[in-house]
Amino acid sequence: MPPENDSPIQRDIWLHMLHTMAKTPYALITDPKALLPTDNDDAFIANLRYIHDAGLCEALLNQSMDGHWSWGGAKITSRGIDYLRSDGGLTAELGTITVRLDADTIKALICSQIDDGTENDEKKNSLKKAVKSLQGEALKTVTGELVKAGIRHMPNLSQMLDIVSVL
Repeated sequence: MPPENDSPIQRDIWLHMLHTMAKTPYALITDPKALLPTDNDDAFIANLRYIHDAGLCEALLNQSMDGHWSWGGAKITSRGIDYLRSDGGLTAELGTITVRLDADTIKALICSQIDDGTENDEKKNSLKKAVKSLQGEALKTVTGELVKAGIRHMPNLSQMLDIVSVL
């Protein structure tokens, strides 16, 4: 693969194209000078095709039998708009997985681990009582610290992540 500066596909060019299309979302832009203010047809087509193939815009592109390209316009997609947004827009929001465990479930999981521990019954009962009394921010803090400690002390974390990557 050639270095980026030798390639007709240039970040500054395709970003300019996306920003231009984002000014009028979903409107079909048919003036090539609006998207690329030079006469470099190779750069125009290469960059437009690049962001089209990535799903960031819809470009009406056709290649003739002799290899020449023609186009009928382009417009930004919602994925392209989200790419430009600093927060990732809906794409980021919809791609987020939220795991919710209510307080009672978290407390039950912690108490179960206490029961499996090696402490004597008096110590276990004392710890479980303390866990059951946790409320709000205190429970949130304890849970966060337990997750961090669990990950730090997980001997087969890399194996587990390998399995997850296959799924």
